[in-house]
Amino acid sequence: MAKKNKKLFYVYIVIFGLCAVFGAKAIIGSTKGKLKGGSFAKVLGPKDAPLKITEFIDFQCPACAKGAMYLKKEMEKHPGLIRLTLKHYPLSMHRHGMLSAQYVECTVAQGKFWPFYNLILTRQNNWRQLDDPVPAFQQMARDANLDFEALQGCLDGSDATKAIEKDKAEGQALRIQSTPTYFINGKMVVGQKSLELEIIKHLGENGA
Repeated sequence: MAKKNKKLFYVYIVIFGLCAVFGAKAIIGSTKGKLKGGSFAKVLGPKDAPLKITEFIDFQCPACAKGAMYLKKEMEKHPGLIRLTLKHYPLSMHRHGMLSAQYVECTVAQGKFWPFYNLILTRQNNWRQLDDPVPAFQQMARDANLDFEALQGCLDGSDATKAIEKDKAEGQALRIQSTPTYFINGKMVVGQKSLELEIIKHLGENGA
């Protein structure tokens, strides 16, 4: 009886092992070709930074571009003190808001989110009033050394749009009405001026 139970025990171990192996292969197969990097790809700064900022952004919004450049300088001025998380919030009033967000989101899989983010905002005046901004976006993709085939595959798919819509739904639940909107250690502030006041309040003119 004991031998039989021992034999059954080993059989169960073998079955469990096989299930684990095939289960892992199934998970890997199901994620192939989908966006990688997750939300952490859109986070900049150390986890233990005393000032945590979440920004809801529309890439066609001029105020967002100015706010982003200001925030970039502040992060360089106060290394290690600010952690920035980006969320999409394309506004319906901006005709290229969603398309620009899709291009930016599609850089996540290639680990080029922040370089492309900087390009699309610093060159915003070159594309935001164009009837067709795609050639401008493609040039930025070349400048960021993106894989065109992978980028186009992402743009043709639905994962990027779903990620953007998820961010926007989160923003709507938080009653966001305009961009840029920031959450600074949980407190909502709207616009660069309010952002500046909060950073000075937390870090002072020259840092904490």
